[in-house]
Amino acid sequence: MEIEKFLEWTARLEKKKKGKKEEIEKLEKFFERFHLLNRKYFDKETYEKARETIPSIAEAFANTIRYLEEEITRLRTSG
Repeated sequence: MEIEKFLEWTARLEKKKKGKKEEIEKLEKFFERFHLLNRKYFDKETYEKARETIPSIAEAFANTIRYLEEEITRLRTSG
């Protein structure tokens, strides 16, 4: 899923917050696993702040993914 589509999906999820509790729980569990896998790039303070709202969770995902993509590109070109 592209990052922009993911951000749009989470924005819609925020609007229907009460009706889709299971989707929100899945997102929160996924976010926790994502943090555990990427602790080196995604610190605990950022993780705790991002857990407050769905859009902040989505932004934390997107920013970490963008950072990792840039890092991969940098390593490939320095190679």
